[in-house]
Amino acid sequence: MRGAFLKEHSFAWNQLESVFYRPAWGRTSDGQVSFRLGVRHYRRDYLYVKPYHGKSVRVDVTFLDGRIEDVFACLSRCKPDLPIVKNYQ
Repeated sequence: MRGAFLKEHSFAWNQLESVFYRPAWGRTSDGQVSFRLGVRHYRRDYLYVKPYHGKSVRVDVTFLDGRIEDVFACLSRCKPDLPIVKNYQ
């Protein structure tokens, strides 16, 4: 997976402690209407992956091809005891 600054991280399933999902809202840099989005605010979806040892890795899943629920289902199939916290606010 790629975290912040395109740094690559890899974890084995038994190294993962938890996964936390949280969308974040931001503003365009100049506060003006963005021509690409047509609004002043934008949304980013982040998945925080916490290993047992080390810091959490933030993964931007905003432009993921599919739904975030599909990612949760895949994680649950691969590691059923992995706590997944979903914060949709």
